[in-house]
Amino acid sequence: MIDLENTIFDRVATQLRTNHPDIKVYGEYVAEPASFPCVNMWESSNSVWAEGESNTSLDDYVNVTYTIQVFTNTPTKKADGKALANEIDGIMLGLRFRRTLLQQVPNIDRTIYRIELRYSGLIKRTDFGDADTTIFNIYPR
Repeated sequence: MIDLENTIFDRVATQLRTNHPDIKVYGEYVAEPASFPCVNMWESSNSVWAEGESNTSLDDYVNVTYTIQVFTNTPTKKADGKALANEIDGIMLGLRFRRTLLQQVPNIDRTIYRIELRYSGLIKRTDFGDADTTIFNIYPR
């Protein structure tokens, strides 16, 4: 199985933590963040791309989807949340992912603003049997 979840999470989390020292970034869903701003990111799907199967392997390519949630609670929470979402978008598009969703999600606690983003991409295994860190996009036909 090709699994680059930790690698991709580390790239996003490192850049966010560099730019926002007070941010909390988690590699899984956290329903009630203890502090803000907060970003949850996890690989929500990893499936074999059938068109990429070869004679020697059925797992040369995988389609992956990442779900990311941004939580803010400042007086300017909407603007702050959108700014973080825009920053995340730049990171993920830079990794050659395709954004498939960006939407505001109503939060039970109305003092918290939440945005959810989803990104999809195709990851190819290299000839050396390791996962390649280059993401190649395949668009729906």
